[in-house]
Amino acid sequence: MAMKRTTRARRAASESEIYEAVLAALLDGRLPAGTPLREHHLAAMFGATRGRARKVLIRLGHEGRLELIPNRGAFVPTPSLADARRVFAARRVLEAGIVATLAQGIARRDLDKLRRHLDAERRAATAGRRHDSVRLSAAFHALLAQVVGNAEIAESLERLLLPAQLLVSLYEPASLSHCAPTEHEQVVDALAAGDVKRAVAVMTSHLRAIEGRLAVPRERPSGIDLAAALGVMPR
Repeated sequence: MAMKRTTRARRAASESEIYEAVLAALLDGRLPAGTPLREHHLAAMFGATRGRARKVLIRLGHEGRLELIPNRGAFVPTPSLADARRVFAARRVLEAGIVATLAQGIARRDLDKLRRHLDAERRAATAGRRHDSVRLSAAFHALLAQVVGNAEIAESLERLLLPAQLLVSLYEPASLSHCAPTEHEQVVDALAAGDVKRAVAVMTSHLRAIEGRLAVPRERPSGIDLAAALGVMPR
């Protein structure tokens, strides 16, 4: 969880607090594609050392959430519509197989686990916690793969979920992020009914809907207030 504003104003932020603040801003879509993140700016805003800020940027870069360019620094990635098409085409193939497998026989305990997850998604959507909604949405798909019980399938999907999560954070309008829980519920209902055909159809439709909600801007916004985007009070 990101640190409270009053706390940031009184003491230096820890590495984990800076990380959570930047990650929440990324998932909320408050940092547009192409935004530069300079370690000295982060350090000054959070009252931390440049070394601490650098570690955060490197960690986010290794996770694929930031683009690290030698001699230039860290930037919010700028995926294209072509990138989105490749990612979601691969997801449709893989996740159709996942739900087809699960619909042929899913344990009651696993259905209960999925429904508890749906409850968490609904709470986040109702509260308007977009960064939690984006995380939980990706986690739902990861959970489906885990229930299959095949490590190779789970790892393959995980490699696709991070770029997909980034695309949603950057390009899906916040007003449409509430759609995922309803669409996920349709998937779970199809699994509970043991309807392979419907499970594949609703998952495919869901992934196409996500892709269709992405709106890549033609021009990068300029003049972003980085401190405001990160929720940092002036020191």
